[in-house]
Amino acid sequence: MEIVESYESLPEILEEIYLVFKEFSLKTFGYINFNLAKYLYLSIHGCKDDELIYFFIPSVTVKISDGNMLVQYLEENPFINLVEINKKINLKHLPLMYDTEEILLNQNSEIYKSNVEKAVGDIKTKLYSKVILSERLLFQKE
Repeated sequence: MEIVESYESLPEILEEIYLVFKEFSLKTFGYINFNLAKYLYLSIHGCKDDELIYFFIPSVTVKISDGNMLVQYLEENPFINLVEINKKINLKHLPLMYDTEEILLNQNSEIYKSNVEKAVGDIKTKLYSKVILSERLLFQKE
């Protein structure tokens, strides 16, 4: 984009910005406090090189300073696939609906360890004929 150097008023500047990007039907985020910008620009605290106005439109940056306007924009939206990527990530990390042991392990590993210890004790006292374990446990043969 080119740097636009001469405009008579802020409404003209904003109108030009929207004309350039009208195909994207842009909406600005936030508010521009023109009075504060003018005060800072004219006050002894402000520097002539500081931006008079700066605001953001998704994928577009507009900077106005000392009579100049710089407009930068992205050629394409880098976030277009973000929703799909987020769904894939969430599917991989959701706990299984009935995997209570894994949920218990994630929530409180001490409770899980004591339950395993109790189960191992029950196995040793032969309370079960068949057992499915998530970890390999070594037992001495009798």
